[in-house]
Amino acid sequence: MNGFDQSTETQRPPWKIVALVAGAAVLAVGLIVGAVLFVRSRQKVEIATQNMDRVEAQLTASLAGCAEQPDPDECRKKKIVLAAQATGAASVCEQLEGVDHDSCVWTIARDREDPESCAVILDETRRTECSDVLYLKAAISAKDPATCEKIVGEKAKANCATTLAGPLTEANCKERGKDAAYCADLAAMNASISKSDLEACKAIGTSDLRAECEDAIGIPDFDKDGLNAEEEAQYGSSDKLADTDGDGYSDAIEVAGGYDPAGPGKLQP
Repeated sequence: MNGFDQSTETQRPPWKIVALVAGAAVLAVGLIVGAVLFVRSRQKVEIATQNMDRVEAQLTASLAGCAEQPDPDECRKKKIVLAAQATGAASVCEQLEGVDHDSCVWTIARDREDPESCAVILDETRRTECSDVLYLKAAISAKDPATCEKIVGEKAKANCATTLAGPLTEANCKERGKDAAYCADLAAMNASISKSDLEACKAIGTSDLRAECEDAIGIPDFDKDGLNAEEEAQYGSSDKLADTDGDGYSDAIEVAGGYDPAGPGKLQP
């Protein structure tokens, strides 16, 4: 024997023992937390199921009263939609059919601001419109261009991107990919609106800008006398003079009183 105890050769260092104990403790805590979360999750599911059962029972009882209403079908539809809104569950809408079902689901999706809830809408067009509207709202709210890419409709997607990019101006027109002719028409539109020049609007070549210009101006009242250009033409008065016949009364006041704004006497019937 050399006096060396071989048992010390396999003895674990203290730090390893501590590490093993700590690891076991962490594992135990993790298992306990996981078990608690599982129980709570299961309880939530059970509570939600109980609530749904209660709501459906109440709805069934409530629907029975619709038979006595003047329009039973309308009564039934309203009660189902209200129940769906109260629970936030689109599954309640399954008691409706066709357009009524889809409108009910759309209402729930809108209330929850959840585009994915639109997935159970039966009609493909309405389903797409529902999700596109909510994705557009979400993108604008979060100012997130990536959300625009989830929009299916090309027009809605373009509208989303344009809205997030901000208004189109003469300064950023070319940067936004518009050609020189469009940018020139945009400048002409802005100038026409600032001058309330309806005739200049009509000369704009780009149809959407021309329409926007005309809508912005409408039918102008150049002399600000209360009669627009068409009314001035109707009564023979001037759209450049507020008091065409110079008698001290504005053209609009004379017309309101039944008098000729362009001269003496009453208006002819």
